[in-house]
Amino acid sequence: MGEAFGAAATGAASQFWNPAGLVHADALDVNFTHVVMLDDMAYSSLGAATGLKNNGAIALQLSGLTQPAIDVYDVMESRTGSTITPSDQMIAIGLAKRIKRVPVGVNFKWLQSSLGAANASGLAGDAGILIESIKNMRFGIGLQNFGQKIKYDAAEEPLPLKVYVASAYARPKIFMAVAQLESTRENSLVAKTGIETKFQIEKSIISLRGGISSENVETGGLAMLRLGFGVAIKYINVDYTWAPVGELGDIHWIGMGFRYGGTNSTKP
Repeated sequence: MGEAFGAAATGAASQFWNPAGLVHADALDVNFTHVVMLDDMAYSSLGAATGLKNNGAIALQLSGLTQPAIDVYDVMESRTGSTITPSDQMIAIGLAKRIKRVPVGVNFKWLQSSLGAANASGLAGDAGILIESIKNMRFGIGLQNFGQKIKYDAAEEPLPLKVYVASAYARPKIFMAVAQLESTRENSLVAKTGIETKFQIEKSIISLRGGISSENVETGGLAMLRLGFGVAIKYINVDYTWAPVGELGDIHWIGMGFRYGGTNSTKP
């Protein structure tokens, strides 16, 4: 759906998109995501959320990015015969609560990055709100990755700060349309939009999704396109997304979710 999910995500998955959506995790909600990226890189994430009393929720997320081994060169630009394997890990705790009926959420993240002998760690955070006062409409506002710089010895790298505004219109179990505008350190302004349509086959709900994102517009070709589908059967849902990145290759998202208990346990 073009990655325009800042107003649409609910349950454990919303800890990544907008932590305010955690308030809809009225029982146990578990989400696993695996992304096959370019150059044999891969990203995996496991998150769980559960509702609390007084319209609140809490979530935990573990994620990591792995990359293939890189050859080490000396000052003469000759291979030393050794390699390093870069990796990144994150642990995040999310909290959400309705304040005067408005969902508000925060995410506290601990980051660690490894580049062979050089290691770095730091703290970051996300914050978001949802506005749900109009029937079938939802609006989201959020800030992602604010916090201290990641420091490797004397070199410092800023976090990929992002601010966004998003909207979602949904007819439950039938249709959803989403849109999002965001500003990041790397791009002055990115526009994203997507749609989802659903239909039922016996006890399964099938979702077909498509979207576009201007984030990779310079790459050309089909790089702005996102296509995917999902299958939900009672407590379990499986999702897949394909994103071409021009001549660089394709990115594949695979996700699985599990809900148990609560009023949303049978919804896709």
